[in-house]
Amino acid sequence: MTKYEKAIALWQRKQITTDAELAEALNGHSIAYAYHSGKLENANITYHDTREIFEHDGVTSYTGDLRTLFEIRNARDANELWLTAFGEKRALDEDLIKNSRNA
Repeated sequence: MTKYEKAIALWQRKQITTDAELAEALNGHSIAYAYHSGKLENANITYHDTREIFEHDGVTSYTGDLRTLFEIRNARDANELWLTAFGEKRALDEDLIKNSRNA
């Protein structure tokens, strides 16, 4: 069994059926992913800043590039979009992405 197949089997065993269960299973990985992505472009971003954006939609005492904050907020919005799509059993396709901009 390849590592990919093992990863698929692990997630299938979890039997996740709701967006809340999926969010719980990810348990902070979305924040960590957004943090590391932002850190690549802006050394001033902290994990705490990223978590604040995900949890409170804002930051305090941040002096770095504002573009990084917008990118992290976009990551948070994308995370919410795909969790909602999962909960609604919607496909993650071009139509979903295009129509989400109008919501």
